Amino acid sequence: MSSSNSISKKYEANCQCLHRFFSGNSTSRDARTILEMFAQRNLQELNHICGAYQRIYNQDLLHFLSQQNTTFARLAYLRTIAPCNRDAEFIREALFGCNLNINMITEIICTRPSSQIVSLKQAYQSRYNTSLERDITYKTNGTLKEVLLAILSSSNYNRGRFF
Repeated sequence: MSSSNSISKKYEANCQCLHRFFSGNSTSRDARTILEMFAQRNLQELNHICGAYQRIYNQDLLHFLSQQNTTFARLAYLRTIAPCNRDAEFIREALFGCNLNINMITEIICTRPSSQIVSLKQAYQSRYNTSLERDITYKTNGTLKEVLLAILSSSNYNRGRFF
């Protein structure tokens, strides 16, 4: 019990540090702690920090980070969300941002194993209420569109056993 209590205290200390940082009352030590937190923690630990932040401050840390207009907040947000959600955001921005970024779309879709493609497609559908295949069809053309759609559809048939 004391081990779990000390872990909880550690997450609470991280939350307090984050709160001070984003309210403008942080010290250089807080900044170092925050950098170490996002650089060294795994996704599960970052999710525990988000849960502790919600309990302490009654605020969704991910939502808060996503609303901040700083590079650090954006990086912290992207580091804290699940990889499939991060890929979904990157692809959405690559498709509908200022310029179509076909290189990013291609890299993400062509380098993920089938199981991650399935998760990516589900995350994309959930976040944007449209299918990834539909948006790829709408925004790309030619042979590249055919290749991307083939990879996306192949994940449906292989159930995580692609490549």
